[in-house]
Amino acid sequence: MSEQIPHYLPVGLKIVDDFESSSLLWFGYDPDTALFYAGFKPAGAVYEYNNVPFGIFDGLVSAKDAGESVGKAFNELIKKAGYTYQRIDQPVEEEEVKVTEPRARVLRGVPVGMLWFDNSKELSIEDRAQRAIDFYVKKYGASYSQHFLVAVHPDMIPDEFKPEGEFDAFDTLYSFTFYADQMVSPDYFLVSEAKI
Repeated sequence: MSEQIPHYLPVGLKIVDDFESSSLLWFGYDPDTALFYAGFKPAGAVYEYNNVPFGIFDGLVSAKDAGESVGKAFNELIKKAGYTYQRIDQPVEEEEVKVTEPRARVLRGVPVGMLWFDNSKELSIEDRAQRAIDFYVKKYGASYSQHFLVAVHPDMIPDEFKPEGEFDAFDTLYSFTFYADQMVSPDYFLVSEAKI
């Protein structure tokens, strides 16, 4: 078993690490809690995905056994499915941008929501967030009048807002606030509903 697998994972976790991938180090599954775990390159960031059926884990194992790309299977079966997730290892603090306290639902100290990838550089950060929120509203039945929080990597916060680490979107279909969270990778948007 890889030395990259952290000691704090649950006992009895089914772990798979005998594959080559440009993004994944290993993945695992806890059938008692329906939690799926994944370790990512390069630094070994560990994410926990909630309510993942055993068949999804089995599908990844089958893809590995068939010599298919485990990273591609992960993207199809886990990421695109929209499972809620949280990072459970400890990230390194960035100092040049204030990272605000999330006001969204938090589990184990990590904000929870829907992760959306959008690297369309021709669109503004607000337009990309609106696309993410539109998908969220349609998929989860949230109210259009709901105020949303959108966590983004600190580097995505416009320079004029970096000292505050957050800003509100104006002249948009939805009401939402961006905030910097170093646990969110660049070009990803973590959408959640604001606490009332």
